[in-house]
Amino acid sequence: MTQNASDLTEDEVLREFSAEPLHDKRVLEHYVLRYPEHAAALVDFALELSLPDSDDTMVDGDPSRIDKAWQRFKRATASAGEPSNVQAIPVDPFGNLSPKEFNDLAGRLQVSRFFLSQSRDRTIDASTMPSEWLERLATETGNDVTSILAYQRQPPAVGMSQQFKASQKPAATRVQSFEDAIESSDLNEEQRRALRGLRK
Repeated sequence: MTQNASDLTEDEVLREFSAEPLHDKRVLEHYVLRYPEHAAALVDFALELSLPDSDDTMVDGDPSRIDKAWQRFKRATASAGEPSNVQAIPVDPFGNLSPKEFNDLAGRLQVSRFFLSQSRDRTIDASTMPSEWLERLATETGNDVTSILAYQRQPPAVGMSQQFKASQKPAATRVQSFEDAIESSDLNEEQRRALRGLRK
């Protein structure tokens, strides 16, 4: 039986990570998001895996591998909330989309426009978003996961219609969990099932 993420020890998480066929930035980000309590160990381990296998080849090793591993380390620690000299910069993945492009994006992600609007307006609690949702959103918008997560963690945005209609300062927007958003976003049953099945 598969263990819950919180049940796994650090050694078990590292063993699971080492069994992955690739140890690239995307895989590392997935593990850091899934096991934030083991983030430091994961990025250290990823750095080790990126180095040449022995001291004999160390001098001849490709320096770009080490540089890339170090960049992955800094990005991963930033997404995990660990101290880092480089902070994840929020990127609005929806900012430059036309209405048609927004609709097309919802179609590719297989969600309703309303559900995607809630993600755009940050009315879904980022801490409840499955890592697979963040990865898909990053892939479909051409961004990296850490920037998407930084965007989703910002305060909720006030919708344009609310800005223009309000005669007084709008009240704080209510934030809901990912699961609650699934229930309230005009999704069909197949879409709900697919979202509930996303990898945490």
